[in-house]
Amino acid sequence: MEQKESRRPRAYVSDSAEDVAARLQDIQAIIVSIENNLQQYRQATRLRRCVLAGKGKDFDPQDERASTNATVENSLSQQ
Repeated sequence: MEQKESRRPRAYVSDSAEDVAARLQDIQAIIVSIENNLQQYRQATRLRRCVLAGKGKDFDPQDERASTNATVENSLSQQ
C-alpha cells in the first residue's frame, strides 16, 4: 500500500536557515492577521451590542452592567 504524505510541512536537517526563517515569517504574518481579525470582530460585536441596546456607539456595556447591578442591589436592600 502507498503511504499517505502528511499535509503539514516538516523541517528537516537539510532545510536552510533561510527557509526556516521564511517559514517563520509566514507564520508570524498569519498570527498578525488573526489578531487583526479578532480585534475587528470585537469592535463589531461591541457596536452591535450598543445598537441593540438603543444606545449610541459611545455606549459602554460595562457601565450599563454596573448601573443595572446597582439598581438591583438598591431595590433588594429596600425590601
